[in-house]
Amino acid sequence: MKIRAFTFFFILNFALATTAFSQAPILRNGNFETGTLEGWTASGVNEGLARIAREGSCFSYNNTEGLTLSGSFAAEVRSSGLAPTDSVGLLTSDPFIAGSSISFSALSETEDSEAARGSDDPVTFEVRLLDTSENVLLSQILKTNIVSLNRNFAGPCTGEQRDAAFSKYSVDTSSYRGQMVKLQFRQHTNVPKRGFFTLVDDVAIDDAPTLNLHVTGCITCREGERVVVRARVANPSSREIHVELKVGGRLPDGTAVSNQHTELTLQPGADRLFTVLDAALPAGVTEGTWTFEGALLEPELGKTFSRDVKAVEITR
Repeated sequence: MKIRAFTFFFILNFALATTAFSQAPILRNGNFETGTLEGWTASGVNEGLARIAREGSCFSYNNTEGLTLSGSFAAEVRSSGLAPTDSVGLLTSDPFIAGSSISFSALSETEDSEAARGSDDPVTFEVRLLDTSENVLLSQILKTNIVSLNRNFAGPCTGEQRDAAFSKYSVDTSSYRGQMVKLQFRQHTNVPKRGFFTLVDDVAIDDAPTLNLHVTGCITCREGERVVVRARVANPSSREIHVELKVGGRLPDGTAVSNQHTELTLQPGADRLFTVLDAALPAGVTEGTWTFEGALLEPELGKTFSRDVKAVEITR
């Protein structure tokens, strides 16, 4: 009877769990749909630059009005108008917490002119992961999809409209998971006097949500002592995600008790703390090792994102 009372209190506490919210630093405005570089810093070497490009507008000498973006805006990184090959455009994010990988898409410009003919690599496009002191943690030079735009010497944006698909990338950042970092895109033209651009879009931190159980109060417990169990659920990615949280317990003989679940929508960077159990152990509670088990699942397919188990030893 006393075990049942303890089990019922465990169920009731989970049902009435209080939730604390905090926000981990995340990569902001990765799709640039604010129409600004909010969350990013544009800079350059030798007058290289970065700025916002709008779909349907003309942002190069060649006609860009036919380019299809995934939304209304993308970031444009390029050399200066005079386009020496040592003119480098830079786009650097605000600090954020690294996840397991970073995904993004990119598209670079070339043209059907004598100057660019035969150039398989019209630009050099590099992605870097930096620490908060701007030290380089990793660097990759990537070859992007190329759009060959029509150059009409009648004037800017007078050529025919053309389009091309963006290339997609995923950069492994698992070695730096949990660290505060910055992301930087660097680009320069390889064709003198042609300040070709690279468009960057849909930048996102990719990582699975996590669950950690925390036991405070007593770990080796006696009757009357208080046990507190909390479940911490976090979404380190820059995408909203829907999850199912399951938490339960097991008696010393392995019998499962109070297997409870709830569905949650986790915003990017969300960090929630649920109180699963906060109770004084009643008289006559069964001695031995009690375990608390938690799992974070994908609701539709039941994929397990994260599991955790914690034990409490109950003695006389």
